[in-house]
Amino acid sequence: MKSLFSISSCIGVLWALLYIIPCNCDNDIFDNVNTGDSVIIGFEEDCALDPDFAPDLKNTVARAALQGFECQCHAVVTLDNYILRMHRIGSFKGPPILFLHGFLAASEQWLVRTRSEDLPSILADKGFDVWFGNFRGNTYGRNHTYLSPDLEDTKYEFWNFTLHELGYYDLPSMVDYVSKVTGRRTVSFVGYSVAVSVFLITMSTRPEYNDKINIAILLAPYSFVSEEQNVQAILNHLHIGERIQSYMHIEKPMEIFARKKSRIKFFNRNCKPRSINRFSCVRMMVICFGSGQVHHLNKDAVYRMLNAFMAGTSSKLIDHMLQMLDTGKLLKYKYNENDETEIYDLSGITVPMSVHSSVTDSIADPASIELLVQNLPEKSLIGRYLISDEGTRRDYFLSHNAKDVVFPDIIELLYRVKDNQEVISLNMNENDEVEVIAVDTLP
Repeated sequence: MKSLFSISSCIGVLWALLYIIPCNCDNDIFDNVNTGDSVIIGFEEDCALDPDFAPDLKNTVARAALQGFECQCHAVVTLDNYILRMHRIGSFKGPPILFLHGFLAASEQWLVRTRSEDLPSILADKGFDVWFGNFRGNTYGRNHTYLSPDLEDTKYEFWNFTLHELGYYDLPSMVDYVSKVTGRRTVSFVGYSVAVSVFLITMSTRPEYNDKINIAILLAPYSFVSEEQNVQAILNHLHIGERIQSYMHIEKPMEIFARKKSRIKFFNRNCKPRSINRFSCVRMMVICFGSGQVHHLNKDAVYRMLNAFMAGTSSKLIDHMLQMLDTGKLLKYKYNENDETEIYDLSGITVPMSVHSSVTDSIADPASIELLVQNLPEKSLIGRYLISDEGTRRDYFLSHNAKDVVFPDIIELLYRVKDNQEVISLNMNENDEVEVIAVDTLP
């Protein structure tokens, strides 16, 4: 029942923000390139094309700089012509790791604490080559070679995508790009929440990528929903799918929960560390990300996380997620209510996978995690890791003690990865950097 309350409350908070803080779309569209004419494909030396909401919100490059990292910017074109921005920190020469964000987030979600507390920063300091990806439709994915997300004659086509397109096009394009730039045959993957669904869709629909990812770390997975959550009752009560469409005043796919200056200013004013309302912001995090304890939360990180929340996506993608909530399964998008339900086949996944979750997670509760595990090939599941009763899905980004309680298992897994026909064993040298100590050919 606590899980049911948490989900409905979180949906209510997000929905209220759409009305409390108007979109003002005509005034708030950021100065970003919408066609490929001016976009540099590949490495960008000055990162000038990254959206910038300073001083109220620091983007990924600025957050990396605060931690003392040089940050590279890259632009990747998918097979269906979306242009995705990627960011890179670390040694630029070690084993590559691709981090992918959760729902309504972007690459800066991984850099909200300090250099010694954020998982990607810790790995970068150990010599790994850390890459951050962005999915189409978020603040770093509003570009296309010929479609504009804002112009009347092309915006509906631009926003016409679901989780399927993220899995079929976006993730494969980023994996291929990282492999090409680094010269590595395989890439390690770390995905949070809905990025786990995207990963599973990729492995199901593009099986050749089983040979291009050497390990997948699945954090707080959003893929299957247990009956115990009774999410269907929540959706029926809120009529949220209908409200999304009525808010847009149109049945065609549109941008929703976009990153707007007005919302950034709202969170900046009410959630910054010295604000009298900051405890309400902490409470909002508790509602959306599980009960657990709050004494170990990094309050500055809570502010930075909320400030960067709602980075934008498509209303059609949200509809796809609602269909998953309705059925409890990782299903293909249904265009009509009477369409046959098609479930993504996960039986052919060969990538070694570890599942990381918590008992107090209000989104991926233990029963939902069990459903996921039951649908994964047993031979590919190399570990299940459970955060203690005091922790929840927010700990990957917001707690002070994650580096001691949550991250050691993840780091240990990344020290030994499979690279096609070889097992690469990694160790720390005297400079606290990762190095290859053995390469053994598999039989």
